[in-house]
Amino acid sequence: MAGLVLVNWLMSWQRLEIFKMLLASFFPLAVMIVAVLGSIVFGLATPTEAAAVGAFGGLLLAGAYRYIAARQAKTGNAVMKTVSDLGASSRSRRS
Repeated sequence: MAGLVLVNWLMSWQRLEIFKMLLASFFPLAVMIVAVLGSIVFGLATPTEAAAVGAFGGLLLAGAYRYIAARQAKTGNAVMKTVSDLGASSRSRRS
């Protein structure tokens, strides 16, 4: 019984959500950094070549993050939605 309680505490929903966010945001960047520095340390590339590969990898990551964010925000105009939501909340306070 104590084992089940421990597993439930260790694998709670909130902890899994934090791990998923960490996995999606930190690990791709960490892999790119290790690949660039590893290629320099192991002599596979000069620092200039590794910097070019890192810059290209950064562009790919930025494009991937932008694509994912655009797919998650299914509304076309997030600014207008935010303004309308804030306007609705300020109107409800006045009455």
